[in-house]
Amino acid sequence: MDLFLPIFTVQVSGNNPTPSSFALSDGGSQSVTLGAGQFNIVETPTSGFTTSFSGDCMQSTSNSQQATGTIAVGQQKTCTITNTEVPTTGTLLVSVVCADPLCTTSPFHVQIVPMNNPQPLVFDGRGSGSQTFTLTSGNFEVDMQSLFPGVFSGNCLQVFTLPQATGTISAGQHLTCTFTERR
Repeated sequence: MDLFLPIFTVQVSGNNPTPSSFALSDGGSQSVTLGAGQFNIVETPTSGFTTSFSGDCMQSTSNSQQATGTIAVGQQKTCTITNTEVPTTGTLLVSVVCADPLCTTSPFHVQIVPMNNPQPLVFDGRGSGSQTFTLTSGNFEVDMQSLFPGVFSGNCLQVFTLPQATGTISAGQHLTCTFTERR
């Protein structure tokens, strides 16, 4: 969870809105007084977030940052703005499968080459096991050190006959890469 709390800027137009512009943070609200008729609500785009509107307003089909509605004299309406954080990372599940009885206690070492900030950087185990790595978007490389040869499969491509695989991940993706040890 981020400690950074974004501020969202909102403008309201219509029949004499008061206030017509304000800022909100997560969970905030603002009452606006306005005369009868049609109104528009526009939120300034905030990097890393998508915006949706619900309640007593309808999101524009031509501008995702805008909603419209109508209000009559004496009515009270609620328009909810939801800002959803766009993921900046994806996950890569790396599994090591021991397909030979001799490798059940054999140690292995998996490393993600640090070109896109992998967390964690390495995974050590014996026999079989799996580890999920968080990666930023881009190319990745999985290096395998084992006493047994093997093959990669899944969302990664083996590099020739080396115990190495490559792939590409996008923000929000969940990929798998499996190394099967064999004699």
